[in-house]
Amino acid sequence: EMRGATWAGAGHLRRGGVTRSRPLGCGQRVLATSRAASEIRVQVPGREATVLNISQNPDLYGVGALGAVVWPAAHVLLQFLASPQGMPYVKDASILEIGAGCGVVGLGVGALGARSVLLTDNATVRFPAVGYEPDGTPAPFEVQAGASQLDVLRQNIGRNEALLMGEIDVMKLTWGVDQDIASVVHHLKPQGLSLVVGSDVSYHSLSHHNLFATAKAILLGAGVGASAAGEPEGSGRRLLLSHHRRSTETTTHLLDTSQRLGFSYRDIDLGDDGGHSASEVACFEFILQEDGGDVAEPGGFL
Repeated sequence: EMRGATWAGAGHLRRGGVTRSRPLGCGQRVLATSRAASEIRVQVPGREATVLNISQNPDLYGVGALGAVVWPAAHVLLQFLASPQGMPYVKDASILEIGAGCGVVGLGVGALGARSVLLTDNATVRFPAVGYEPDGTPAPFEVQAGASQLDVLRQNIGRNEALLMGEIDVMKLTWGVDQDIASVVHHLKPQGLSLVVGSDVSYHSLSHHNLFATAKAILLGAGVGASAAGEPEGSGRRLLLSHHRRSTETTTHLLDTSQRLGFSYRDIDLGDDGGHSASEVACFEFILQEDGGDVAEPGGFL
């Protein structure tokens, strides 16, 4: 991290009023081609006639609101879930998307045959700015943009309602907030939960503890839902994350944190679909183990 630096859009750091560019990776170059559009069309892989109409907010993205636009990792995760390898996770399943942003993955699995989908995110668009305490300790903070991320999700549901095969809902979920977690568990408990998904929600190591602690609490609280794979009860406590490998340190921290909180993991072989190198975007499957893992207090944000 750079002290005194604030977010100024993908590939840029603003410091002392000067914006300094960094080289864009493959995924960021793809993003740059669509980030200026207020609407984009996303074809659901394997469904030629199924095209999602997605509203996004490039103006907010330009000042650092990461959830305001669709990121390449969302396309990668949806590509996997639509594949023969991924469809058993989806068909007739109850799926929770965390950090849903514009909702591409959740809407995509809804069009692929999920029985129910719950899209969750913060109530307001968040800016992942990082300041510093006098002693040099990182101090994440939030700037509210005055725009509701949940309204964006509801708008995108309305735009694509005719394509969705099951129920789909939107709820506020701020990671690590007990009241939000309890509300989501209460909503999911009648049908159980088959799978949690998230795309590019692991970009900052400060959020990793709350990410896994929140997923763990919901997976345990909601109970196991049905899936097309016919898995026995108790084996469906799974979290699928598409993760942009921006640094070795962040990826290592993500995997280490998952193990401390009681998850095992595997790196799913994606090949090179969609022009995204596996060296840039990974898809990890995390499975919650019976022993439960660490229950230390969260120390991050989101």
